[in-house]
Amino acid sequence: MAGDEVESCEHGTFRSLGRTKLLQIKKKKAPELKDRIAQVWKGKSATTLPDTIYEIELQTDLPLKIGDAITSLSRIGAGTTIRNCSFHACGRVMVKSPDSSIENNQFSYSNAVAIHAGSDIGFWAESGFARNLTIRNNCFSHCMTGANSLFAGSDALGTIYVGMTPPLQAKGFQKNFENRNVTIEGNKIDDAYIYAIFVTNADGVKIIGNAIGKTFVRGSAFAAGQLYGIKPDSGIFIGMSRNAEIRNNTVAKGTVAKTPVAIDPTCPKNTIAIRDNRLS
Repeated sequence: MAGDEVESCEHGTFRSLGRTKLLQIKKKKAPELKDRIAQVWKGKSATTLPDTIYEIELQTDLPLKIGDAITSLSRIGAGTTIRNCSFHACGRVMVKSPDSSIENNQFSYSNAVAIHAGSDIGFWAESGFARNLTIRNNCFSHCMTGANSLFAGSDALGTIYVGMTPPLQAKGFQKNFENRNVTIEGNKIDDAYIYAIFVTNADGVKIIGNAIGKTFVRGSAFAAGQLYGIKPDSGIFIGMSRNAEIRNNTVAKGTVAKTPVAIDPTCPKNTIAIRDNRLS
C-alpha cells in the first residue's frame, strides 16, 4: 500500500538494489502483457493473476529491470519474537522478518527443519531476507525426521537453516549475501537427521557456543548437498557467506561428521574467522 517501505531485488541473483517508499499504487488488467508476465514467473511458482499488473510510483528511483522484484518491508512481521515455546512433531518455524529473535524454545521431532529463516523469493516470490536475527538458547532433539532433506534437490539442510529458496532448476548457491546480522548462539542440538546448522547467503554471521550431538543419525547423508555440489562431512556448514565468526562450538563425531565446521569455497576466506571449535 501507499506509504510502505519497499526493497528491490535483482532478477537472477536476488541481491538488493536499494530501498525507498511506495507513494502510489494502482491495480489494472493488461491482457496484452500476459505472455510477458508468464516469462517473468518462469522457474517460480506460477502466478494466479496472469494478466494483472500494478502501476506504482516510488519516492526515489531504483535501477529496476524486467524480472526484478519488489517486496514490502512494512508487511513481513518486523520485530517478531518467539520465546519460551515448545514445538513437538511440527513442520517448522519459519521466520522471514527483520529484527526478530527465537529464544529459549524446545523443538522435538520436527518433520522438516526446525527453524527456517530467510527468504522464499527464489521460487515462491515471497518476502525479503532475514536481517538482525537472533537464534539463542534453544533445545533441539530429533529434528528433520522426514526424508525430503536427503534428496539431491533439497535446499534446506539444517536443523537450524538460514538461507533462501532457490528458483526451480537452480544449481549451486545464489550469488547474494542478503541475510544480514545473524546470530546463532548457545543452542543445544542432538540427534539431527541432517546438519545441525546450515547458513547460506549471509553477511555478518555469528555461530558461537552451540553444543551439537549426533548429526545425520541415519548413518548416511544419502544425496543431501548435491544441489550445492557439496558432500556433507560436518555438523555446521556455511556457504556463500562473508564476515562470519564461528567459535566455541562442539560437535559429536559420527559416520558423516568428521569435522565440526565446513566452509564452502563460495565464502571469501579473508572474511571468515574460525577458532576453538571441537569434535567430541
